[in-house]
Amino acid sequence: MRVPSLVRERPLMVIAVVWLLASFVAGPLGPESVISSFHWKVGPIHLGRPVVTSGDSPHYLVLVHSLTEDGDFDVSNNYDRAEAGDWSQGTRHRGVALDRHVDVDLEGRQLLYHPPFLPMLLAVFTWPFRGTQWVESVCIWLTMGIVLWSLHWLRRIRPEVWSWPLLVAFSTPVWWYSRDLWTEPWMMAAWIGLLAFRNPAAQAGFAGAGILMKYSFAVVPVTLGLVAVWRRDYRRALVLLGATVLTLAAAILFIQYLFRDVDHFGLFHSGAHQFRTRTFVVAPFGLRWGAVPGLLFSARDGLLPFVPFLVWGFWRLRKGGEFHLPAVSFFLLHASFLGWRAGTGFSARYLIPMVPVLVLGALEEGPRRRRLFAAAVIYSTLLCSLGGLLPAGVVDRSPLDIVLFLTGKSIEYLGLQVPETLGR
Repeated sequence: MRVPSLVRERPLMVIAVVWLLASFVAGPLGPESVISSFHWKVGPIHLGRPVVTSGDSPHYLVLVHSLTEDGDFDVSNNYDRAEAGDWSQGTRHRGVALDRHVDVDLEGRQLLYHPPFLPMLLAVFTWPFRGTQWVESVCIWLTMGIVLWSLHWLRRIRPEVWSWPLLVAFSTPVWWYSRDLWTEPWMMAAWIGLLAFRNPAAQAGFAGAGILMKYSFAVVPVTLGLVAVWRRDYRRALVLLGATVLTLAAAILFIQYLFRDVDHFGLFHSGAHQFRTRTFVVAPFGLRWGAVPGLLFSARDGLLPFVPFLVWGFWRLRKGGEFHLPAVSFFLLHASFLGWRAGTGFSARYLIPMVPVLVLGALEEGPRRRRLFAAAVIYSTLLCSLGGLLPAGVVDRSPLDIVLFLTGKSIEYLGLQVPETLGR
């Protein structure tokens, strides 16, 4: 099939235009959400500035508002304001009492237990918009921008594979996460930076940045460092391993200072209380039974039901080396995590940072089964494009549930009787 020259030669331009236009499809919003906001109802959906969906995103946004408006990490008053109708939890959650993701210290301060470093970074750029609804949208545009930047550098790694950025952008859940407020797209960008740039300062910077987004990213530079030792590239190994140790040490010191007055100990104070003392499971090879097939095949929280063409990418991981071994380590780490389902999201959220590696592996393996591979890519593109265009319609649903839900809503909008089998 003939591919338009613009798509082949300027894939990033195509991605940027489509993503930007799609970001203005806010999806269905309640009447209390859109009061005084820049949204207009068009049929069953609202068009306007981008808004966060659900999950951890509103909680990250609460901390951004706390830092820009109050200059502190105590989010109690920001949750209170959001329940009273302000923008701290995002447009979709105005006036809603969310389950607060906090630890409470002895002084009564409520401290967000998610890593604070992404909100700290976003606060620098959103400070001019503090206290307004635009903080939410600027955070989303910044996330989209960093992902677009990273997709540009994919071509630096494999310049001959022109379709690589396009498949990552339109045929995987990366689109869904990039138009919201999550750490995973930022981790993915750091991973791409590690593969694309060999300058020692850049390597140290990307390693540190990825770890600060979420501490589990540490296995990526550590694995790359060990591969460098195997290849006797001791300078690169020292940079990667040294940056990992220093970043983790700095993060621990900062978190310990921030949570100094809480009544319990936690190395990073990350995650819900029930996982505080038993985050990972001791099992053969460190794996929890059910996590591996769950991450891959779970109807709601697995990767392959949404992106089946990546099965070829997983098969490619057997090749090892500095490109594939970090993905193996990253996968095995999350396969040992009690909360591998990752809560609210679209497909396997924790695996999003390794998606570009899997996509390239699929492109190198899949064409040998041309028709089957093409069918898998078409299915993945249709399903993930639904997620990119209508994020609220796919969250926490299996592919079948998505089809049934959207079909039911379409019938309902047309004023027809919705069959019970379609659900609500």
